[in-house]
Amino acid sequence: MDNNNKEHKVNITSSSLEKGLDLTKKFLNNLIMPAVEETGLLLKDHVASWRLKNRIKILRA
Repeated sequence: MDNNNKEHKVNITSSSLEKGLDLTKKFLNNLIMPAVEETGLLLKDHVASWRLKNRIKILRA
């Protein structure tokens, strides 16, 4: 009965933990970065359009 009540310890070395974190980081980077880049480009286009409209408005005034 004493064996069942003891806590089981998992021995994880820092190198295996770092490898797991690196794999997770690479996976999330590949998953998220394209969407972030597209959002940034969309925002850039929106700002460029807004600036052009302002320039045209200023030139007509």
